[in-house]
Amino acid sequence: MLYIMHNSTFHAFLMSLATFDCCYLLTVVAMEALELDKGLLSSPQDPPPLRKAYVYLYPKFLWPLHQIFLTCSIYMTVTISVNRGVSGYLILRNAFYTKS
Repeated sequence: MLYIMHNSTFHAFLMSLATFDCCYLLTVVAMEALELDKGLLSSPQDPPPLRKAYVYLYPKFLWPLHQIFLTCSIYMTVTISVNRGVSGYLILRNAFYTKS
C-alpha cells in the first residue's frame, strides 16, 4: 500500500508522472521487442508469429498508447512546474505581506 506523505498535491503529481513514465517505457519495450522479430527467421511462406502480432498491434494499439503516455508525461511535467512556481510565489507573497 502506498502512503503519500502529508497528502500534498505535489506528491500525487509526482506519483502520476512516475506512473505515466513507466507505462511509456513499457510501450517502448514492447514495440522494440516486436520490431526485433521482424527480420529474424523470416521466410515468405511462413512469417514468424511475432510478425503477425506486430502487424496487428502496432498501428492500432502500441503506437497510440505510446503517444498518449508521452503526452501525459509532458503535461504532468508542466503541471508540476506550474505547481512549484505558484507555491513559490505564494510563499514569497505571504512573507512580504507579513513583514509590512
